[in-house]
Amino acid sequence: MLRGLPIIPSPLVETGKPPAPVGVMPAATVAPARAVALTIVLINAPIIEAGAALTNQISALLVLVGRALVKDVGLRRP
Repeated sequence: MLRGLPIIPSPLVETGKPPAPVGVMPAATVAPARAVALTIVLINAPIIEAGAALTNQISALLVLVGRALVKDVGLRRP
């Protein structure tokens, strides 16, 4: 009844080591990934800061425009 089924080679037989559990990365892969993550953080930090500063400037500008509209058009709160 088992005829015709493919034989799946076992990593334990071929390499002498059991297969790594799912979700566990080998140490050789983890170290470069951490370095890349740190690099991304270092690159993104100034960009995020600049974005926050720009957002603050835009908010301040909108407040000034709103105040100018209130003075020019005479818009008042009910």
